[in-house]
Amino acid sequence: MSKSPKSKKPKPKRIVVKKGDIFKIELSNKTHCYAHICEKPLVIFYDYNGSNDLDLSEITELKILFKIWVYKYVPQTENWSRIGNLFSNELNIEPYFYKKDPISGELYLYHSEFSETNYERKTTIKEIQGLERAAVWAESHVEDRLRDHYANEPNRWLEN
Repeated sequence: MSKSPKSKKPKPKRIVVKKGDIFKIELSNKTHCYAHICEKPLVIFYDYNGSNDLDLSEITELKILFKIWVYKYVPQTENWSRIGNLFSNELNIEPYFYKKDPISGELYLYHSEFSETNYERKTTIKEIQGLERAAVWAESHVEDRLRDHYANEPNRWLEN
């Protein structure tokens, strides 16, 4: 008896992403939000959760919800679709991130201006308030974070 071939779900096509590309991210209940690609691996996520499609220029005028690094830089889930490319000044603004040493508990600011000290310098809890942790997010975790944000629920990936 021969085995029948296993049916595999096709992988999404790998696409070449460029600085300035804008993606529409399907969330749930027929709503979506937008992401804007900066320098690898940095991505801007705009504060929008709606069902109306916006023009590219309208998207870049939205309030920024957060800027984070995204794993492999290329959105690979079926929920992300490229809708265009538009440059804005915000694409060139590198945010500060923070790190916490897992052994000593010391806090560090992370930014390219600290290139001579491995891109980091010691900091205080006061200085890191409102900053993102230096971490690379998977697309599915970003989607969870966005859904939780708009549902006013805590996000397990942020709390880790």
